[in-house]
Amino acid sequence: MIDLYKDHPAPGELARRSVVYGDPAALPGDRSLEAYPTRSTALLHLMPGQALPADPARSGVEILVVEGIISVDGAPLRQYGYVRRPRDPVPLVTAGTDALLFVKRGHIPPDDTAETMLEPRAALWQPEPVSGLPVLPLYRHGGIAVVLRRYQAGAAPVTHRPPGGEEMLVLDGTLLDERSAYPRGSWIRQPPGSLFQPYSIEGCLVYAQSGHLPVI
Repeated sequence: MIDLYKDHPAPGELARRSVVYGDPAALPGDRSLEAYPTRSTALLHLMPGQALPADPARSGVEILVVEGIISVDGAPLRQYGYVRRPRDPVPLVTAGTDALLFVKRGHIPPDDTAETMLEPRAALWQPEPVSGLPVLPLYRHGGIAVVLRRYQAGAAPVTHRPPGGEEMLVLDGTLLDERSAYPRGSWIRQPPGSLFQPYSIEGCLVYAQSGHLPVI
């Protein structure tokens, strides 16, 4: 497993753009995407029967199943299933198959106390109010929104300027914007107030969380 305990970045790092590119020739594997003493974001691979390691330095956890099947406190959760536990005790997460998890820890606001576990279903998809893109809402609290978003093949770029920033993980396909191309497994953090225009030629699916980054 990867070591999530890196040196603390410079002040204001969360309010800066950051990109970790995926490798289109390989399945995503263990990778630290951001790491602070009390906050981290990572892709973690679990083998069948392996439990998600504890992380006592970081309180609260958010998990998206990128690949495979896991058990969360005994309940199965399949691909693109989502669980959010703001406070300890953290759930017991064990892989039922080879599994790749997107794991965020230590980032949930103190006033956010709702626990969530969601198995995505076709009936939950809906048009996003501003862009019209299909989204599957995973969680909302105040100005924070977590969704799966589908960029349709060949659609025009969609302008985003989220006031609290936006973080995206490309789950399938390739996302593009005015700067670059982001294949499967890529992670992008857009700071608050930044303007960007994502789209996809072939179509793609992304995890997106907005409204959770500090304004500096």
